[in-house]
Amino acid sequence: MTKSPYLTGSPNVKGPDEVPYDEQGQKVLSYDPDGLDMEGITYSAADDTFWLCEEYRPSLLQIKRDGTVLGRYVPQGAMELLKGAQMNVVETFPAVYNNRISNRGFEGVSISPSGKYLFVSIQSPMAVPDQKTGEASRNMRIMKMDLATKQIVGEYVYIAENAGQFKGVKQKDIVISDLHALSDDAVLVDERDKNEGGASQIKRIYKANFAAATNILGTDLSGKLEGTSIAALKEMGIAPIGKELVVDFVKLGYPYEKIEGLTVLDKRTLAIVNDNDYQVSYDENVKLKPTGVPTQMWTVTVQEDLY
Repeated sequence: MTKSPYLTGSPNVKGPDEVPYDEQGQKVLSYDPDGLDMEGITYSAADDTFWLCEEYRPSLLQIKRDGTVLGRYVPQGAMELLKGAQMNVVETFPAVYNNRISNRGFEGVSISPSGKYLFVSIQSPMAVPDQKTGEASRNMRIMKMDLATKQIVGEYVYIAENAGQFKGVKQKDIVISDLHALSDDAVLVDERDKNEGGASQIKRIYKANFAAATNILGTDLSGKLEGTSIAALKEMGIAPIGKELVVDFVKLGYPYEKIEGLTVLDKRTLAIVNDNDYQVSYDENVKLKPTGVPTQMWTVTVQEDLY
């Protein structure tokens, strides 16, 4: 077990991960096998622990209130990359998740109200069999973990919106940014594009239903999902996760690029929050420039019960 002061935000491995730089974008920093790029958090009332997802490996972490890391759950084969890590590393996810595109690891995580299951989503299609194929694919993945055994029991196909039906949107820029579980078989999904303001096309919250979806865990399809057409999935009898639009934030004039936090306040009210990237970005000379983008939470009341 590892206490949080040992953890950094540095990438884990040279090659698969981004090159780490200082805040000025000039000096190259060292890699860290315990480094984490945290993206999502959920609470387990059953044992009073928090589960966090991060992008580097990608991985899930179970953490106590005092900051003790009980375990870091990674894809099969990833332990070899994390030599020298201080925390307890457990190979849990299918090995194909080692092929996540850089900076596109686990982005959303949520535990069902029953406390039985954890859902975790990869941000975008992976480099399977290569990055070009992944960037052109609409096939994303959401996994389901049994919290009693900490084993993955389901892997399902979530089909992203078709970029070709929108203006100024690339398929590779349509991502899942967060999840919120409504039941053991339904979650809210935050699906968005990379645009902001008037250029935004996709800033949507969907209700995703797993009840009739095909579990592809352990199948040959899991190893080649991104390169399989939607038509071929249908011919194979693969049912994707059902999608029902709940809120379209473009129609509400949402001004920011990244809706990255999602939760439900009650049966008809949800809340979102944006990621403002510390109010900075980099110019063409890799120098910091302020953006002035604030962090804001929006609440929305919907017409029908969410659960």
